Amino acid sequence: MKILVDVSEDVFNRINEVKKSYSLQNFILIALENQIAIEKEQNLDFNVSKKSTDSPPKVIERKSSATKKDKEQTTPIEILNNPLNFNKINPVSLKKPMKNNYIWGQYNKFFTLKFALRHLALMQIKNNSAPVKLVDFQNNCAKEASKMKAILIESDLKSNRKWGETFSAGLPDDEEKSHSRFIHHFIGYVDSQGNSVGALSDLGFVVIENNEIALSRFGLEFAKLKNPIIDENPSSGSLFSQDERQFLIDHIKSNIPTEWQGMKTVIQWIESGLNTPDSLNKKMATLDSKWTEKMANTYRTGMLARMLDLGFISRKKIGINANYVVTDFGKSVVVNT
Repeated sequence: MKILVDVSEDVFNRINEVKKSYSLQNFILIALENQIAIEKEQNLDFNVSKKSTDSPPKVIERKSSATKKDKEQTTPIEILNNPLNFNKINPVSLKKPMKNNYIWGQYNKFFTLKFALRHLALMQIKNNSAPVKLVDFQNNCAKEASKMKAILIESDLKSNRKWGETFSAGLPDDEEKSHSRFIHHFIGYVDSQGNSVGALSDLGFVVIENNEIALSRFGLEFAKLKNPIIDENPSSGSLFSQDERQFLIDHIKSNIPTEWQGMKTVIQWIESGLNTPDSLNKKMATLDSKWTEKMANTYRTGMLARMLDLGFISRKKIGINANYVVTDFGKSVVVNT
């Protein structure tokens, strides 16, 4: 479908300043997809589960006299190609067993967790292996993650990655609301009942206690594994090494078997021909009788995004739509486990 849009000369010139060698069409398509993602996220009903009933603590921003441009020029992402002495870190034992249920749909990308864990490892090493203040980690990691997103957006453009395949998804933009969502969903906080909330703690990767955060045994093990983007080249064509994917598979299989069985079931559905978002939404509701249609949609988008990260599925463009396809690796998961 072709749509004519009247663009001012100023906007056109600004696009040309930043798109570099990328085609104008690709730049506009990715811009549209990013905006759609933002609008969808803002319209989500965050009361779909207990974890969303409490707002994250206010993020305390540290003021600086440096301009945004100065920061980008003088403060590189500290964890990139920075070999850390992980032996200095003593992991903290989990206070509670991990909950064996479906991973919440908003926890939709594993790379955000990898980035956060590596950054926490860096901060703990600087703090003589001790836990670090939660608010310091929230602020610091969110800002660093925004820098990482800017790099990965450029990589997405160069590689012509489409919506659903972008490496930058899940990481925050460099603005307060986006930082708050990143902290709420991925880094975590403590709710009014004293429960740890967020992907890092839900997956057993960190322990949040007494307004401090520290790596668990699982978090330290995942943080240690080399990552193609963090340890080799930010423009790498792979988000994860095979060792990292295998760690995540083994971790979910052993500690969150409900999620593991859910992914296997979805693979079987896609193989049977239920390979579109609409057809999968109807089936997702059968996994849990308590899910509303909107909740099933949220869990479906999150699970499929994580399955893309693990290499279980891919997306095949058919006209203006994209259907899901089970990879050979995904097929082997169903057959061999």
